Amino acid sequence: MNVKTTTVRVLVHPKYALAIMNQEFNGDNRYKSQGRKVLYWQREKGQWKIVRETFSNISLTKLDLSEHKLQTLRPMLTRKP
Repeated sequence: MNVKTTTVRVLVHPKYALAIMNQEFNGDNRYKSQGRKVLYWQREKGQWKIVRETFSNISLTKLDLSEHKLQTLRPMLTRKP
């Protein structure tokens, strides 16, 4: 079995966290999958535990956060309605 994760994004709150990633799973030549894995974490007695996980065949796309891309988005983000 081989599991590869990429494009990991994590959101954290003091009581819970969310981890979103692309996952490529290769089993024993009978099962393969590729898509988006979401792990829902909750803090219990000071320890993080996974309380739920989901999988979808749709992968995350990488965000372009280059300075050029941010400059093109800035007018849209600062525009008043």
